[in-house]
Amino acid sequence: MSKTTTKIPLEELDTTDISTNDYCRLVASKERRLVLSILTDRSSPVELHSLARDLAEKMETTDSYTDTTVDGLAVQLHHIHLPMMDEYGAIEYHSAETVVKHVQHSQ
Repeated sequence: MSKTTTKIPLEELDTTDISTNDYCRLVASKERRLVLSILTDRSSPVELHSLARDLAEKMETTDSYTDTTVDGLAVQLHHIHLPMMDEYGAIEYHSAETVVKHVQHSQ
């Protein structure tokens, strides 16, 4: 099994308002790191299931994934990862509309 390397745009996170422990918690999850990578390449907001599909593509070692995989990732994103990332200011997540947007921070 081969491992893939993903460029993580950590330099774009505004870490001035979060503790070191919270920052480590934010980037500890592979799913959250991949979401940051996916959203960095987007200029417009992304619908939750589209993001889950893109995440499934990046996580799968084969070219195929199932609708069940995407649905499961969407649930995890909606209930766990996206609210945390929104709380820490890494993204904007509008849960009612299930829309995700990358937050551009000025350096």
